Amino acid sequence: MHTVERRMVRAICERVLKVAEVTKGTANKEVRQRVVRLRALLRRGRLREAESVAYGVLMECQGFSTEGDDDESAENHETSKTPMTSVDNTVDIGRSIKFVRVAAGIKQGEMARRLAISQNYLSLLENNKAEPSLALLRKISSEFRVPVSFLFLEGTASFESDEPETDSLLRQLQKMIHQLQEARIKDGLGATNGAGTTER
Repeated sequence: MHTVERRMVRAICERVLKVAEVTKGTANKEVRQRVVRLRALLRRGRLREAESVAYGVLMECQGFSTEGDDDESAENHETSKTPMTSVDNTVDIGRSIKFVRVAAGIKQGEMARRLAISQNYLSLLENNKAEPSLALLRKISSEFRVPVSFLFLEGTASFESDEPETDSLLRQLQKMIHQLQEARIKDGLGATNGAGTTER
């Protein structure tokens, strides 16, 4: 993780802590435990883990169950027979996949080729007419350098609230998270496209 990325992840984690405080999310035992863990990870400088925990805190604050630990817990939801649910039963994993594709600036055909799936299947995924496998989520994560936990966060979290202060915090947080993931995707594409070429 380079310096700018580290700074962005730390800022996101600190903003998530603020959201948990403002929304009284820490009244929930699960959220409270995650907040304690998040603070400990930040103190130790373990930012990759901290980022996943932060996304878990956001999802828990909004009523999504994220049993287990972070990326692992998100993956466990994919392998279970029951889909991950929230209070309002809204999961939009297609939105996450489309976000990655648009951020990468590629068409469905190109993304499908990179993931070794058909364009038709990718279209079904983006429109939530098919569910991605765990293997496919891992492939997206690896190919485009975004955490699996982000894919679940983007597909579940609502970055809006009835409270003006909370609403403002959530919108700022969403913007920061999107900027971080877009930068990672572009860096990943640059590394892939530059592979095998010599500097001039």
